[in-house]
Amino acid sequence: MILTSFVGKVSALNATIAKSAMGYAISFGLAVAVYLPFCKIVTGYCDRTRGQLSVAWTVIQWVSAGVLWSVWLQQDMSNIAVFLPRKLNILEMLFAVAFITAGLGIQMYQGGEKIQQIVSEKSRVKDLPEATLVNLIFAVVLFAFKIASKIPMSTTWCFVGLLAGRELSMTVRKASSHNLGEAFQMSLKDLFSVIFGFVVSLIWGAAANKWPRYAIIMFLGGSYPGCKNCETV
Repeated sequence: MILTSFVGKVSALNATIAKSAMGYAISFGLAVAVYLPFCKIVTGYCDRTRGQLSVAWTVIQWVSAGVLWSVWLQQDMSNIAVFLPRKLNILEMLFAVAFITAGLGIQMYQGGEKIQQIVSEKSRVKDLPEATLVNLIFAVVLFAFKIASKIPMSTTWCFVGLLAGRELSMTVRKASSHNLGEAFQMSLKDLFSVIFGFVVSLIWGAAANKWPRYAIIMFLGGSYPGCKNCETV
């Protein structure tokens, strides 16, 4: 909703959508590349050491979560900062960071809400090595996109793509608690959920901002009166 409500031109909105979709595809592909050949090694290790994992694994998992938190916050802060003045003083920066961190803190206090439900239904996400691997892959994807381009994107698309690639790969290798049909159904449900969220945000943005309206009309093959070369304005 933030991205669509404050976008300043059609081409910027198109680039954001394209980058988010690419994030889903790359996260999905990376998860398949990691889990398809190696998931049996990871799950076998978890099975052998269940109940015997050292405190070191807890520390490793917390460190990986901290790295992911840092990279994710940088990416999502850039999503918001791109619509703020180019230069912020220290008080403005602290206010922006505190506001976003408070919102995330409330969501954590509530137990993650819908996102946590999506995670919890996936196979073996409570094993510390498994959770650590998910954290690291997600952090790598977000860091790569952050370095590659300053265009804002939806990190949720990346996360959903990662979970889908992971679950399907584990199912193919018979390392999942679900069969292939269930894995496909979950993955499609998650994909349709983010698509629905995108559609809602686009409609919301179109109600508040002329540029999403132009983008929708142009996508449908029409033209908007009084708007010439909207894609380059």
